[in-house]
Amino acid sequence: MAVCIAAAGCRLVDAAGGAERADAAGCSTVPQLTDDFEDGVMAADWMTYADTGAIVEEADGVLRVRYSGAAEAWGGYITAEPHDLRGGWLAADVAQVGGFTILELNAGDTKVQTYAEGEAIFCTVMIDGETVSEFQTEYLPDRHVHWRMREEDGSIHWETSPDGDGWSQLVAYPTPIASDAVTLLLSGGGIDGDEPTEFESVEIAAADCAQSFL
Repeated sequence: MAVCIAAAGCRLVDAAGGAERADAAGCSTVPQLTDDFEDGVMAADWMTYADTGAIVEEADGVLRVRYSGAAEAWGGYITAEPHDLRGGWLAADVAQVGGFTILELNAGDTKVQTYAEGEAIFCTVMIDGETVSEFQTEYLPDRHVHWRMREEDGSIHWETSPDGDGWSQLVAYPTPIASDAVTLLLSGGGIDGDEPTEFESVEIAAADCAQSFL
């Protein structure tokens, strides 16, 4: 059984999470994309981007973003096509936080993010570049290993896990994001001297009867 270690008011989420709710509706939750970065080659599902001063590579079983410039630089992977995230999630195993480390859901002018910097982890909703909702708590590297943003009934649930099995909810917000067409991003940002950002694996999942979530 997982232990709820976030700020007061956090809620324990069962390991199956959205999968059990989808099954109850006569559906199942299925992966749309999984990548463990073991082959060292960018899959066709992804596109990459990198500012000058950021280097993105698949190596040593991780997706890594390294930094070499005096100015802050960003790089990472972004899905080549939008995904239907209704009843599903974006989850990642974060091997190392370096500089800024970000998971993002993006639809239109709305961004939904989990990110860590230094000793804090944040859950944010941004519209037109303005932060409209933000939750912050202490980043615990031994507990906040797996990050997940899960959609359910028009809300996003930010969750973490030490092992990818039992999940603890950090916060949940209603969000206007168009969950049926979401671009997903794994990203790091930093300057020379920052540790690299490293993702060990990622999973994108959704209900196989997503129309039930309209």
